[in-house]
Amino acid sequence: MQEQQRIAVWPSKVARLALALLSVFALSARADAYQDAVVLLPLDEGSGTVANDASGMGNDGTLVNGAVFEANTGDGSPFAVRFDGLDDRIDIGSVDVNGSGLTLAAWFNPVSFPGPSNDPRLISKASGVAANDHVFMLSTIEVGSEVRLRARVRVGGSTTTLVASSGNLATGTWQHAAATYDGSALRLYLDGQSVGGRSLSGAVDIAPSVAVSVGGQPSGAGSRFWDGLLDDVRILQRALSGPEIEDIVAGTEAPASEFSGSPTSGTAPLSVSFSDLSSGDVTSWSWDFGDGNTSTAQNPSNNYTLPGTYTVALTATGPGGNDTETKTDYVTVNAAAPAAEFSGSPTS
Repeated sequence: MQEQQRIAVWPSKVARLALALLSVFALSARADAYQDAVVLLPLDEGSGTVANDASGMGNDGTLVNGAVFEANTGDGSPFAVRFDGLDDRIDIGSVDVNGSGLTLAAWFNPVSFPGPSNDPRLISKASGVAANDHVFMLSTIEVGSEVRLRARVRVGGSTTTLVASSGNLATGTWQHAAATYDGSALRLYLDGQSVGGRSLSGAVDIAPSVAVSVGGQPSGAGSRFWDGLLDDVRILQRALSGPEIEDIVAGTEAPASEFSGSPTSGTAPLSVSFSDLSSGDVTSWSWDFGDGNTSTAQNPSNNYTLPGTYTVALTATGPGGNDTETKTDYVTVNAAAPAAEFSGSPTS
């Protein structure tokens, strides 16, 4: 009887251990969810014309023709960007993906669907409006009396188009769109649910002379402008999985910590302003400025009073976990130059 109990307990322990290991691997995979990002635009700046790229690749966007930040968002972040459907867009410049992996994703809240076929662009790398002018694209399209998602990817010089087979789009409400390509299939997702797919193989074409824009076609590539709001725009050179996209939609995505500071060198005392550029669902921030000072503000400042080189770390935490970005020797503070002065007595 005792031997039978041992036999029954042993598989149970193995199962618990296996589940624990799977949980660790899943958290690790989520922590690396941004390792293949080439563009991550949280669009949370709130003012100005620069959309900072949080991928670390330096692909910042420029708001042109009146696109403006607005405190109305799809992912719970502070801001999104509003487009007027006439000429607004965000220009990113030339961005390519290497290999046979791609994800295009964004939150969107349309006022209308302008264009001859209700086909404004969310994300587009194109030289014109014809199908084969597109290297990759995520847009909407008229399907009968409805509007659905559409994706395009060019492989081997030929562009493949996928129109969603389900998932009618609505105006005046936030929705999430994603297109993925993994080297074997092109897929579309609406609010985390699959709404279409087709077979496709080969590496995504590289076209350094073709620009990327958000909310419209790149300059000179035709007018397919977005009317409404866009938020949390992403381009990755790998295909996000269905569960990863569901996490984005549900707000349970593990954060990817990133930040910048300015200025990062100067003479003591040096005041440095830090900007949070983290992606994912972030609810709290923990800063270590390397000089003994800390902060829990999202975008803090720190005053360095002593000469030295300082390592700065930011831990971003959300429902899906936490992530720490550490920048070694990020801030350099120099000693103030001596100011010559003297006196003499008596002087006469």
